[in-house]
Amino acid sequence: MPIGVLCPLNYTDSSPGDRIIHMVPGGDVAVRCEDSESGWSPLRGNSIELKLGNTAHLLVQNFDQEKDKGVYRCSTGKTVKEVTLEQSGSASSTTLLYRTLGQSSHLFCKVLMRDPCGGVWSRTVHGPLGFVPERTKTKGEDNDFSLQIASVKSEDAGTFKCDIKCTWLHSISFYELIVVHATVDPQRVSIGGNVTMCCTVSHWKTPGQVCWVKLDSNNNSQHYHGHQERCWLESQPSFCHQVSDMKPGDTSWACAVFHDNTLRALVPVQVNVSKHTTTPEPTTQTIARPTVTTVVKRGGVCSIHLDALEEKIRSIIGEKSMTGEVEGVDTGVTTNNQDTGEMMSLLVKIQHELSALRTVQEQLLEVEKQKIEIAKAKTDLEKREC
Repeated sequence: MPIGVLCPLNYTDSSPGDRIIHMVPGGDVAVRCEDSESGWSPLRGNSIELKLGNTAHLLVQNFDQEKDKGVYRCSTGKTVKEVTLEQSGSASSTTLLYRTLGQSSHLFCKVLMRDPCGGVWSRTVHGPLGFVPERTKTKGEDNDFSLQIASVKSEDAGTFKCDIKCTWLHSISFYELIVVHATVDPQRVSIGGNVTMCCTVSHWKTPGQVCWVKLDSNNNSQHYHGHQERCWLESQPSFCHQVSDMKPGDTSWACAVFHDNTLRALVPVQVNVSKHTTTPEPTTQTIARPTVTTVVKRGGVCSIHLDALEEKIRSIIGEKSMTGEVEGVDTGVTTNNQDTGEMMSLLVKIQHELSALRTVQEQLLEVEKQKIEIAKAKTDLEKREC
């Protein structure tokens, strides 16, 4: 009896010419088209395009035969580059999957045999937690042990191994799930204000490139056009970019992750830029949010100047973003090889701690407000008793 094994496939291509690419469910395709006039078309199901200058990047994640199978074309003026996606089985080494928070991920693992087989998943964890049962599902039917993660979270990052054992066959598949997410602080800013955007990559299997891209206003959920603002080549976890003097058109941005000069992940973010920030008028018994948080301890008072500290951190990040820039390779972008990854990560962590302190501060203010209300109620009660 013939034996067939369907293995995962991960495909990247930055070379010219036509290609027929054989995919399995859940695989990724990343293709680059130079000197593109109009970009890739048509865009189906799970495909997106990022056009940077004359380079059009096509990315298909979580390949689905019904949605994504077919021919994709890119015109370069003189020629037309064609990429045909078809579903089939093909051997592969460890498959790299870049996923953003909230995306689903299908880790394909199946053998074509009549005899029943046994399959088990194991995992080397890069995040703080292991499997989250309510978000993972395996079939286990018809020798299909594929793993489905409904909504990817940071703790899902790691190396997944599917081990299938049959009477006459032993099949092993590996997936490297890399999780990418982006944050903007603050999300609302007035014209002329400053914004810090940070992109975090859970871990690196091999060095890649991360870029912050300023998107044009005429984008949709599949077509993205823009230009790179800043890029990094180092294998560090966090990449922060500060934008000063925000303008009304500086609302659309994206963190782009490249591997082997092809796009592997894109995380769009939005910034609300307004003409001015409005402050609600104070009402009776309203406690204004102070710029100094005071923590009372035995033997003295400790004052933490949150606003001043946060402004200092942002200025440091801004200075880091303006130093040591050199020309990048292949993508024609500006890279910064002098950033200290550990320092940038530390600054991001400090900013997160400041946010936590602010939350505590707000809670203390709420308690103080409740004390005022209780005192007022007590006074009213005493007046009534008199």
